[in-house]
Amino acid sequence: MTETATLEYEARNLIRHGLPIVVCDGKVPIGGKDWHRKPVTENNLANLLGQAANPAIGLKLGTFIDIEADSAEEEQLFAKLFAGCEPPLTPTYQSTRGKHRIYQSDKRLADIGRAVVNFSNGNGAKLGIRIGANGKAAQSVIPPSPGRTWLVSWDDCEPAALPDVVISRILSAANHKATPKPSTASANGHVNTAALAAMLKHKADDNEADGSKRLFAIACRAVEHDLSDAVAISTIRQYEQKHPFPKTYTDGEILDRLRDAEKKTERGSAIVIANYEVVEVEGENGEKKTVNVPLTMNDIIDTINERMGDWPRRVDNMLFVDDPRHGLDYFDRRTTAGLFGWLRRHCKVTWTTGGSMVSQPELFAEMERTARRYIAIELLPHEPPVDGIYYRGEAPKPGTGSHLRKLLDRFRPETTIDRDLIQAAFMTPAWGGLPGCRPAFVVTSDDGRGLGKSKVAEAVGYLYGGFFDVSAGEDIQQLKTRMLTPAARTKRIALLDNVKTLRLSWAELEALITSPVISGKQHYVGEGQRPNLLTWFITLNGVSMATDMAQRSVIIKVVRGKNDGPWWEQTRQFIDQHRDKIMGDVIGALRAEPYPLAEFTRWATWEQHVLCRLPEPGEAQRLILERQGEADCELDEIGIIEEFFAEQLHKLQYDPNTAQVRIPVAVAARWFGWAVGEPTKTAAASKRLHQMAAEGQAKRIAPDSTRTYGRCFIWTGERADVVGQAIANDLQDRIARMMDSRDA
Repeated sequence: MTETATLEYEARNLIRHGLPIVVCDGKVPIGGKDWHRKPVTENNLANLLGQAANPAIGLKLGTFIDIEADSAEEEQLFAKLFAGCEPPLTPTYQSTRGKHRIYQSDKRLADIGRAVVNFSNGNGAKLGIRIGANGKAAQSVIPPSPGRTWLVSWDDCEPAALPDVVISRILSAANHKATPKPSTASANGHVNTAALAAMLKHKADDNEADGSKRLFAIACRAVEHDLSDAVAISTIRQYEQKHPFPKTYTDGEILDRLRDAEKKTERGSAIVIANYEVVEVEGENGEKKTVNVPLTMNDIIDTINERMGDWPRRVDNMLFVDDPRHGLDYFDRRTTAGLFGWLRRHCKVTWTTGGSMVSQPELFAEMERTARRYIAIELLPHEPPVDGIYYRGEAPKPGTGSHLRKLLDRFRPETTIDRDLIQAAFMTPAWGGLPGCRPAFVVTSDDGRGLGKSKVAEAVGYLYGGFFDVSAGEDIQQLKTRMLTPAARTKRIALLDNVKTLRLSWAELEALITSPVISGKQHYVGEGQRPNLLTWFITLNGVSMATDMAQRSVIIKVVRGKNDGPWWEQTRQFIDQHRDKIMGDVIGALRAEPYPLAEFTRWATWEQHVLCRLPEPGEAQRLILERQGEADCELDEIGIIEEFFAEQLHKLQYDPNTAQVRIPVAVAARWFGWAVGEPTKTAAASKRLHQMAAEGQAKRIAPDSTRTYGRCFIWTGERADVVGQAIANDLQDRIARMMDSRDA
């Protein structure tokens, strides 16, 4: 592959992953002075590369920043920039001049209004930080452009976020030259009023030298109130307006004092969560005494939210916290111990009872009512994300598909289209489409048992953190209650495994698959709900289903192959080792350019967003519809019924191919029962024939809407003249004559 072809291939991958690519001639972007306003797409990429004498690709900065160290001295500056924190792993490449590290940008850097910020040591050395902030054009030429090699590639990790201390130092470097005065609180952000009040008790001393001791004291107040670096700087700047320091301190110097304060002061020690405050009052004899004054519910909750970072929150009507160390925890409304135990782990809590004091149960109930609410919690991402869902962690970077292909290679699909359908089964749980718009996946085989049908479903479940096991015929209300438990709420896969029935028909399950909301009794809560984002898997041999179930199903077939003993263990290990990469490939597949379909079925939304991104969506849709028809036992049933009706009409001297015959409902019900091999009541048979006609299954039998001759059905032969031919009304007479002839 030529260098230009390699560049084009890599650039297309980056564009598909949503990265802002620039085409350059050497280091100069193509497109004139407005190059940064002209997006590069897959459609214009080849043309732009053709315009370059020395083609290269660059990364437009703004969403990302590039920190470039071109010498050993600048590497020392990089270490100084990250002093006090470990530089996170991030994409890094080597150019002919030096090392480039790509990080995520931060909204706090957007107002700098510069393409590049220089971080200097004051001795002439400068570390270039390419920001491209606020529309200022900046880009960096990246591999595989000539002279550039990845040290840590995009496939190894996604761009890391910058620590707060680094952002503050960049802000300080950006302001240092243009504005020697300290930045104001309004420029830097939020001011913590409680911490500011504590700081203001430290006033300027006429004998102080440079104010460094006072700066350390108020830095201790910031640590005691558990302020972030950005809020601490803003609050200290507000303090400085009332009590200036003898010298001007940069943001970087203030950060250094905050680090010193953390070594001497307990973080958060000044914040106490209580339902009262202690107030000093004067007694009747003039003596001083203290009393406990109740705090309002709003004051208590505001303190908890500020101290705990807007936690706890709620999913549906249940409080939860996301603990970085211990994971998700839910608080049961039956007891307040969980909530207060969690609070005491993070801060001091004092509480008293009696009088008009807010009680612990009252606080719990009010937080449960007013906390920030989510409709669901997800451990893995959706593409696109679903509004109102709390996602843990960050979505992996979209991949090239290589790991997903390796995973699919481990299965034994009957056809190449079945392989595509297995891919769709892995993609569907990650699709952030409307609730209730996901078909069920039915895994079967024509080769019998022991072929790994269940393992297809279990592998999808294993990728997504487990599955919800369902038993055939399980009480649907109890099933919904199980689905609303904390452990089940994060599950995306429901598995009905190894179904043993000649005809799968379960009306409640059919309704549950397409319902937008799963609603039912939730233990200790009452009515509970979750959005129906479940993907159902059903495994069975010999697919035979009622029409409604067949139409809700995508049928996948697997075949017999060599039984590799450790196959399942190795598959699990592969998923464990590459889960982020596989999920990145799934997200990449869901973002890929869709292939158009000529028409859509009842699953149009899913077809448009998932099926259309398979290698051969048209063939996949055709196979899905074909197998739905084959699995629909009701279609077989109506065929048997109509064939039986034709035989009876033939015995009565009608030509079933050309005749139109009115059949009384009692006769039709009797024939229906004989056809299906079981006695059927007239009302039940009539209702079933009406349904088959309304759904278009019955081609020759239809209800008579006139009622002129009573309740009847009309048989219409395939070659009947429906316009000029009269409908025969003598069926019962012919039956009577036939019976008389038999008696004679």
